[in-house]
Amino acid sequence: MPFILQIYRSMEQKAGFVEFSLLNFDNAMRYFTSGSLDPRELISLFPGLLSKSTNFRRGHPPLHEFADVAQITHNDLKKMEDLKAFLTRFLEVHRSQYDHKKVLLMLRTRSCWSCAASPIDCLLPLSRTSIPPS
Repeated sequence: MPFILQIYRSMEQKAGFVEFSLLNFDNAMRYFTSGSLDPRELISLFPGLLSKSTNFRRGHPPLHEFADVAQITHNDLKKMEDLKAFLTRFLEVHRSQYDHKKVLLMLRTRSCWSCAASPIDCLLPLSRTSIPPS
């Protein structure tokens, strides 16, 4: 990929994270889509959601300065639900653009199947095609 295109995509992804942090989800979706965001970058903001066995590391230089979604929401449960809903929508919209089963295997399967107080309850419909809980 040409260097200038890489820079442009990186700028769009960074803009997407700014919009995501401001809860401007339509703009975030647009920037993430046009910037070809790796879904793991977004998933990694949700603590415990990526499997510990994944070798994914956030991009360098970083696309954002957030440790996790709690830092964005200041532990506001309504905002947290909105961010989870956006993640679910993002994964559904972009399902054909990445290896869906590979992403599901990177998710902590036990968390995906747990309904009780899970930070990712809204991802359950996506996990039904995943492997059974371990």
